[in-house]
Amino acid sequence: MMLTKSANVGYFRPVINESHYTDIDHHTQTAIDFFGLNLSYEDCHAYRQKDVINLIGQGKIDEVLNTVIAKYKILEAKFDYVLVEEVIFLEKPHSQSWT
Repeated sequence: MMLTKSANVGYFRPVINESHYTDIDHHTQTAIDFFGLNLSYEDCHAYRQKDVINLIGQGKIDEVLNTVIAKYKILEAKFDYVLVEEVIFLEKPHSQSWT
């Protein structure tokens, strides 16, 4: 409802899941296309899932969190509202837990 009533809405999915068949995350691309958002695909996410798993495995969770926050802050400054979609890991990060 918010997306249909406000002209200045952003979308952010911190970590995207790319399929084996394509290099795009369908949730993100659908949100951009369906709602006609004034955003590029690259602006809507911080990381691909496989990159986050690699960084966490290297002990760089602070880097991951700082990058996610920084990318969100850019959208926050540009839009009245930012819809944030959940992160769903299809693979479990190995060396550290998110809980």
